[in-house]
Amino acid sequence: MSHDLELPRVVVVSTTPMSASSASGFCLASLFDEWPSSRLLEVTIAGPSPDSASRAGTSISCPSGALSDADVAVIESFSPHVVYVRANEWPEAWWELGRTVAARFDIPYVAHVFDDVVAWQLARFDPPFNELRAIRRDLSLRRLVGDAVATFSCSDAHSESMFARYGVVASPFVRWVDPIVVPRVEHGDVFRFAYAGRCNSVQHSGALRDVAFAALALADEGLRIAIDCIGPNADDFGTFFAQYPETQAVVSFHGNLADRADQLEFMFSRDATLVTLNFDAESIGYVGRATSSKALDCLAGDRPTLVYGPPEMETVAWAARTGWADVASDRDPAALTATLRAVVTRGTLTDAQHEARTRERARWSRATVLEAFVKQMRLAAGDRQST
Repeated sequence: MSHDLELPRVVVVSTTPMSASSASGFCLASLFDEWPSSRLLEVTIAGPSPDSASRAGTSISCPSGALSDADVAVIESFSPHVVYVRANEWPEAWWELGRTVAARFDIPYVAHVFDDVVAWQLARFDPPFNELRAIRRDLSLRRLVGDAVATFSCSDAHSESMFARYGVVASPFVRWVDPIVVPRVEHGDVFRFAYAGRCNSVQHSGALRDVAFAALALADEGLRIAIDCIGPNADDFGTFFAQYPETQAVVSFHGNLADRADQLEFMFSRDATLVTLNFDAESIGYVGRATSSKALDCLAGDRPTLVYGPPEMETVAWAARTGWADVASDRDPAALTATLRAVVTRGTLTDAQHEARTRERARWSRATVLEAFVKQMRLAAGDRQST
């Protein structure tokens, strides 16, 4: 799509490196999929990811959030045109790093806000420190988006929120999705859901518990259901099983699959896929306006998908609005059980869901997303990219 020399040289400032082993890292890598490595320099906390997803030819490790003289020299020799800054939740020392890099080299920057980084402070720290941190993060975020030449969000709903709160017009970018040809699966005696990702208390675990209880209830009807899980943090699932030991009758943890191809193979080797989002206020506050990367993975293949969570969650609202998945958005055991029963007994996508996935894949396709992202980055760099 783009000739290498037409693309600006970008310093990517993100605590999370481009990676295939984490959702946030993969989203970042996919947006820069057009860039040759020679035109990307990555500044992260711990250096580049060991996997092959990173597009950056040069990587700087900056755990302190302060550039050393050697770091400055590396960036100077790179001759960047523009800085891409992903707004991070922590550490606090990183909150100003992107602006610092742009100011040091007198170049513009774009700001990308994926989740509600202010609400994250309230959810993760105890009072009164959480409120103090939230205030400081809000002020720093105002500075970040206020001085940016462009701002990106994680959904249309998030763009509306950013405009209402900060008065900025934000373009939504998450990642791209292209369809995956999935293998034929012969349904056995047990209907198996694939669950991929974190199972932490702020976002997922409460909703996963509800689905597990619904599966246990359906066992009394003779419907045998299993939820096979993979994720980057075994401690999440250890805590989950300790809190809800009865769920182990249907939920099992299969470890972490760092390779993205292995993750997708795992997901689509099951009968269906599952996305859960919590109903509590903290979870809604933090990721309520985000588009789930794992939901986008589910969209890529032709397996039935159950999306369970509150309607205030953008991922849930999007799935319900477009019709590409079965959605349960009431925290009502009977309603959830009925939706789960419908997915299991049907076992395939409906014609309407097939059509909805075709429409949504076109909207989220690699060509569509990258054309828009490359255009925004070129505009941000301005005349500098010709040098």
